[in-house]
Amino acid sequence: MEQFLTSVKLYVTFSVTFFHMLEPMEIKRRFSNNLKACRQLSGMTQKEVAEKLHMARENYSRYERGVIELDYYKMIQLCKILKVTPNDLFDSCLDYKD
Repeated sequence: MEQFLTSVKLYVTFSVTFFHMLEPMEIKRRFSNNLKACRQLSGMTQKEVAEKLHMARENYSRYERGVIELDYYKMIQLCKILKVTPNDLFDSCLDYKD
């Protein structure tokens, strides 16, 4: 767990530097799109992910739409559930199609 948290902290530091050039709304859009793509690639529904997070599907949906920002704890939980890294959620190179 400690190694994972260190990885998250290092990547967040990198991401802040990289995303400094992007507008906040663009960052939110890319993150939300990547979150949705990672969930779809995992074969899970919004309802299944929401249940694992102990929340309603409607609330989880707000993360994928960029309405609510994730805190670090939720981000770590999502990474474990979806079996992805923070890099996957922040990377703008995921092939995502609306």
